[in-house]
Amino acid sequence: DSDYSIDRIDFTETKWYPHGGPNIAITHDKATKYKYQGNEKWALKRIQDEWFLTLTQDQIDPIIFQVIKDYGDSLTLRCLSWAPQNQFTLCRLKPIEQSQSETIVQRLSQKKWDTVELLNYSTSFSEDTTGMPESLTTGFYVRDTTLIRKSDLMENKLSFLFGADFVFQILVDSKPFWQTKWRLSADGHYVILSEGRHPYHYIEILSLEGNELIIGKSDNFAAERKKEFFPYYYEVRLR
Repeated sequence: DSDYSIDRIDFTETKWYPHGGPNIAITHDKATKYKYQGNEKWALKRIQDEWFLTLTQDQIDPIIFQVIKDYGDSLTLRCLSWAPQNQFTLCRLKPIEQSQSETIVQRLSQKKWDTVELLNYSTSFSEDTTGMPESLTTGFYVRDTTLIRKSDLMENKLSFLFGADFVFQILVDSKPFWQTKWRLSADGHYVILSEGRHPYHYIEILSLEGNELIIGKSDNFAAERKKEFFPYYYEVRLR
């Protein structure tokens, strides 16, 4: 589909299962009208003298790629799972200088960032109805108190705090709601929360100019029925 592409993949060293198995990859997908971040499984395996990369689709179907050439900062891959078996290049993200990273961290941690405008949202998300979006996922093991309410985002009640001690907080009406650790990605485009295991652990820095910060983030929002949630990607302007 020409309107859809994977813009970025974070291949983490964290295992999918506690006892081992494949690693976790976070995909950052872009389409014409929306963005989506997902969890996938990945593994790299050598068979005889050839290297093969597997990356799941929707966490189930493995897509197999043969490594054709390793250039150090990039890989040329051939997709073996689909016809035609096209080649493409997977490039390593270029890290920023340490001084640049320190400047971004200092700017992020200098204040509490309050939501002033929700920049994008789907019609189904903004409608005041009892129906849930099509992406509703049942989460019987998620405590209701860990979920952001839709109304809190729509009414600009959320604030974000990137502590100089690398403690991150989400606040609702200036009251602490959720806390974890944070770090800046090597390329300076993302804040990575906790161990980076889930899509909602990744905050995209879309703009940081003057006294204004624009971010993109996925979160699980509380549904009308208890212990159910739906994932949603949103972008907000903060000051």
